[in-house]
Amino acid sequence: MNEMREAPIGVFDSGVGGLTVVREIMRQIPQERIVYFGDTARVPYGTKSRETVIRYSRQIVRFLKTRNVKAIVIACNTASAYALETLQRETDLPVIGVVKPGARVAARETSGGRHRNRRHGRKPYLSNIHTKPAARYPGV
Repeated sequence: MNEMREAPIGVFDSGVGGLTVVREIMRQIPQERIVYFGDTARVPYGTKSRETVIRYSRQIVRFLKTRNVKAIVIACNTASAYALETLQRETDLPVIGVVKPGARVAARETSGGRHRNRRHGRKPYLSNIHTKPAARYPGV
């Protein structure tokens, strides 16, 4: 039991953008150790098929498990959108994505028109065709 408590958290992204997630984990729980995998050899994931992103994500999870992580955070929006549910079913570790939490924060921060786009009167958000909140996560 103590070994698992001392185990690091695994975090992965398709590149180095996930380091912002690592920074936030370190800020909120500074005693945690982190193993980060940035897949810079195959970046970007946003242009890859669902099957390819799931395959890459499985490979990374296998690697992170060799590092004896206690949980995995998918810091990549595309991998969260495409592979999260598959990885949660296939692994015995907690697997956490970033799309739903990020979409909730964006919705909360832009509610009431506080951050509307002045030119078009629309609420801003960032996505690609795979992570568009309205299509992938209705109700968020």
